[in-house]
Formats: sequence, structure tokens, C-alpha cells
Amino acid sequence: MSEPVPSAMRSWIEQQFAINGVLAAGGGCVAAPAFPVFASGELVLAGNDEVWRFIGDTVARLHAQGAPVAELLWGFENAVLCTVHREDGAWLGVFTVPHLPDESALVLRARLDAFREQSFAAS
Repeated sequence: MSEPVPSAMRSWIEQQFAINGVLAAGGGCVAAPAFPVFASGELVLAGNDEVWRFIGDTVARLHAQGAPVAELLWGFENAVLCTVHREDGAWLGVFTVPHLPDESALVLRARLDAFREQSFAAS
């Protein structure tokens, strides 16, 4: 991945995940450290770079051990974390409320699928 990838990826995530019920989003790739894109007031901690670094490290370690980590759902008491890991090393994490409204869930599903196909290379 080239140098502009993190910037392009960050911009894309910011535009795509302003969805009702999404509390935070962030990601990372081989070319750059993990990064938060936004965190709502309900999940302020998700604005911390270290949180996203831990998520990226966990996904990478699972992948290295042979776990099928293309997409994972992590359930917590007050949030759900959806992670998507691509073959090129790019990954996305999205925290949502535990009971996402149906309409938001459909939009989120489409955006997670779009992330798999999105090109973040410089044009």
C-alpha cells in the first residue's frame, strides 16, 4: 500500500460510517499504525489510538494463527465491535450500540461489504 492510503482510508471511513447507532470507527493497514476516525460521546475511549492498536494487533495475531478472521463480531456489555480484515492487510473496526436498528444494520452490512472492495491506492 502506498503512503496516501491511511489518509484515503480515514476519509472513506469518516464518510461512510456516520450511521445511526454507530459509536466509533477506525482502522489500520500494513503501511501505517492503527487509527481512530471518530468516537461518539457514548464511547469516548474509542478515540484513543491505543485502543485501535490493540484491536489491530488482536486481529493480526488471530490471522497469523490461522483463524478465519475476515470478519468478526465482538460482543460487549454496552457495544458490539465489528471487524473486517482484508487480504492486503487493511482492516476496519466499527463499534455499534448492542441493539442496532434494522435500517442501520442493513446500511452497516453494505458498508462493511464495500470496505472489502474499496481501493485506497493513490490515483
